[in-house]
Amino acid sequence: PARELGGVTPVCILCVSDLPSTRLARRATLEVLRAKGITGVLLFRTILTELIERIEVSKSYEKSDVLQVLRILKNYGLLKDAQLELFGRRPRRRKNDPTRMPPAQPVKPAPPPANHHARHAP
Repeated sequence: PARELGGVTPVCILCVSDLPSTRLARRATLEVLRAKGITGVLLFRTILTELIERIEVSKSYEKSDVLQVLRILKNYGLLKDAQLELFGRRPRRRKNDPTRMPPAQPVKPAPPPANHHARHAP
């Protein structure tokens, strides 16, 4: 295969949704993958983050439905900023923020409808 690629030895990269959270389990997982011939591991989250950062909202991606959907989501602010996730919380909205919804007010129950068909005693 290296001859077909111009003398470059191909690598095997695996894309995974996530790795174990503990250092020991993550290390053991990566060792097993290396033993099976996996050269590198990419997290799906990393791939999406890189794609989102590089997408231009003013550009049309007509040849890629995925990029077009990501562009639309980014354009309408429906994708979280990766930098905000670093701190684990969203920025607070100010009290006078016009996009802030007012708190819900309790609704009084409506009075029962008048019964026009009831017979009145004489």
